[in-house]
Amino acid sequence: MCVCNKLTPLSVDHPNVTRSAYASVNHINNDLLLNHSDICETLALKEVIDAQYMNGDEAGQTYYDYVLMFVTEPGGAVFDATVRHSVTHGGYEVQGDIARISWYGSTASCIDDYYIRFYCYCKHQK
Repeated sequence: MCVCNKLTPLSVDHPNVTRSAYASVNHINNDLLLNHSDICETLALKEVIDAQYMNGDEAGQTYYDYVLMFVTEPGGAVFDATVRHSVTHGGYEVQGDIARISWYGSTASCIDDYYIRFYCYCKHQK
């Protein structure tokens, strides 16, 4: 995403925002936490709290980039993600890393992997 493009606020209830948020949570569960499902909870989307978008065109492919802030459960973690929606192909794909912007404290104490700790909510809390 080029920072030279302007982001426009968008309703958190817009269908493409919802689809982008679910794509983000699915990416966390199915890609990042896949090998840790025995100790980390499967996250669910609780709510989207902010959404912006910009449109672009790359090699003849029209797309929209949605920049989202959303909350998951259990645990109430707040994440920030950019998701690209290809108008041509209809898919939603996370761009770059999903950033956790809330502190995880001891909720991820069951895992040593520093990167995965940002996403894991341990099944057994101490």
